[in-house]
Amino acid sequence: MRNLFVVCLLFISGLGFSQNLYDIRWNSGGVDYYGFMVFFAEDDVYMRVGYYAEDGSYNLVHSDYAYAVDEEAGDVITMVATNSEYVQNETDDEWDADHLFWYKDETTGEFVGPYIISNSDLEAENYDNIIEPEFIEVDMAQLDAEYLKFFYYTDEADYKILLEAGQDHEEDQANNSTGAFTDTNSGSNNQNTETENTDAENEANANTVSQTDISTNTNNTNNTTTTDNQDYSSGSIYGNEPVKIHLIILANTAISDIGASTAVDMNNMVAEVSGISEVLGVPVNKVLFTEKDFTKKNVETFMAGFKPGLNDIVIFMYSGHGYRFSDQTEPYPQLDMRYSEYQEFSDEATMNLKQVFNEIVKKGARLNIVLGDCCNSDVGFSRSVGSSFMNSRSSVDPDFEKLKQLFIKSDGDIIAAGASKGQYSWCTQSGGFFTLSFIAALREEISKFKTDDVPDWGDVMTGTKTGTRKKTDLCSDCEPQDVVYDKYMK
Repeated sequence: MRNLFVVCLLFISGLGFSQNLYDIRWNSGGVDYYGFMVFFAEDDVYMRVGYYAEDGSYNLVHSDYAYAVDEEAGDVITMVATNSEYVQNETDDEWDADHLFWYKDETTGEFVGPYIISNSDLEAENYDNIIEPEFIEVDMAQLDAEYLKFFYYTDEADYKILLEAGQDHEEDQANNSTGAFTDTNSGSNNQNTETENTDAENEANANTVSQTDISTNTNNTNNTTTTDNQDYSSGSIYGNEPVKIHLIILANTAISDIGASTAVDMNNMVAEVSGISEVLGVPVNKVLFTEKDFTKKNVETFMAGFKPGLNDIVIFMYSGHGYRFSDQTEPYPQLDMRYSEYQEFSDEATMNLKQVFNEIVKKGARLNIVLGDCCNSDVGFSRSVGSSFMNSRSSVDPDFEKLKQLFIKSDGDIIAAGASKGQYSWCTQSGGFFTLSFIAALREEISKFKTDDVPDWGDVMTGTKTGTRKKTDLCSDCEPQDVVYDKYMK
């Protein structure tokens, strides 16, 4: 199954971009401090703090941050400043690093904050000087030279990247563009527009469209969208073969306990892949199995007629309940294809994630990614038993060339499940930890901020695994969750 854990987990409960930017301001001892935080992932955060000392001189400090959880109380989460150093120091003052923390309110059960405490006060257990700072997410429109020069030298790499991001945002606004990546929420509809395919493409897709117009959005006119398809003959391993992305999502939106969370997962992934298709200029075919269309029979019928091209990309995502049989040896979970807790638990309502993976790989597309955000815990049923199973629950600035490397130049197959054998898969009202971590890892890999290596799906999956585990480590009510995956790249 998949556990629903409703709590505000600081930054990590939201989708966010590959990097979130925050403006943090506070006053201590009569000195105004201005912080600019760049949040890549739970284990990759830094903040620049600029301030004018009493003598009027300007100082700038760079600090890396890492999360820490009070293991005894479990009700305090702290972002601890580490590796602090002056970027510019016009005084002889020593930097007393500031830590950010959130605590769980006993009345509401929700985390509140952030608050700031200096390192010296924390070590002395002096809590009288705790400060509540001004804390806002930075709009991309703020990223101009005047703002950024307060935190960076103009020859620093991050200054140039952020300034370019701000300029790109300004151009997008001028062109009335919504940007490459757009966040959606569980209450929004994704309006799909009709594809201008050739007659041959329409004939090839006719069977698919008739079988896959399966969505909770009654406003859909077609399940395929497109932009001007670019010529990737020089970069794609299949020469002049056209490229299309097929996004297949099974989201158990009708189930009473985690339905809302699976809807968020679905909308987040649809927005992500739609943004990628727009940037790359390739069409995307969206196939959504939700509500009462969320059945094994519907999936099997679709798969029987699904014929992706040799140069296509297939992304399959399952968001719902999952489990494993007590005698199961396959490490990947069973998918619970029942949209009501009162439906019969039987072979007609389940399939293994590895089954889905094998079936998709046989279709012959160039790049196949199969994801399962569900529990992988033993429910104590033998595979041969059929019984009633009652409610057992367990702003981006992408680099175009990096996107091409991952989606146009990559050839292979990836399968990943959000939880290892015997583990639950946790989620919040903002979506599943696994899905959120996958999107965050993907966005970090394609970000202009990351300049150290060539984009690689191995890095994306490693980041997904690290991010998922970190989220459960920061969750006092959660048990550990470890992503299991296999990658077969050519």
